[in-house]
Amino acid sequence: MNPPWLKDRECHFATVLRFIDNKIKKRKNDERLSAVIEFDNEFEFKGLKGKFGLIMGRWEGQQWETKGVVHVYFLENEIMTQEEMNQENSRWMESHASYEKN
Repeated sequence: MNPPWLKDRECHFATVLRFIDNKIKKRKNDERLSAVIEFDNEFEFKGLKGKFGLIMGRWEGQQWETKGVVHVYFLENEIMTQEEMNQENSRWMESHASYEKN
């Protein structure tokens, strides 16, 4: 599989800037945290250009660990809260993206 957002790359590197409450009511504790990330390189995706993203756990009960599988959203600009993310400034990219802490 070669997702279009990878553009023939093996991966994108990113830095976690902060964790924010994802507002999913059925989730508790770590499950309610999404990570705002900054990609190492700016790129374009579905009409947006930027270097920020958001990674979110895929299922209820999923905890943040040193590696796992997440949803990835592309963001035009850095956000501080979940409420700042909308259809104008973000695009869903992937449902089975792998992350690993270095």
